[in-house]
Amino acid sequence: MAAFRTGAGGIGDWRATPLGDDRQAVASCARAGREQARRGTRTLGILEHELAARPFLAGDTYTIADMAVFAYASRAREAGLSLDAYPHFRAWIARVEAQPDFLAAMHPYAIDPHSVNELP
Repeated sequence: MAAFRTGAGGIGDWRATPLGDDRQAVASCARAGREQARRGTRTLGILEHELAARPFLAGDTYTIADMAVFAYASRAREAGLSLDAYPHFRAWIARVEAQPDFLAAMHPYAIDPHSVNELP
């Protein structure tokens, strides 16, 4: 069967991909990356606005809302987003990290010691 041969157009040949050209895949990834950065920056702006009015997301006290949002929002720098324009957001991160019993250790999902046997 031609679909299983190696070489031009066969398995392992980049020309056999549905896109047919790596340049299309790179351009598509670049567009997706720009869109994700735009969405991330927009989200940081919303959080900055809200945190300018109060110390925590739901008011004056630390709640599950802060825990849930912190898990992802605190990783913004790792996603390449600058936090320079978000002083209230940065201060909120510091307030969350200052909570009693805050677990500072971050583990990639693949080596998270707490995730053993979570998935079937």
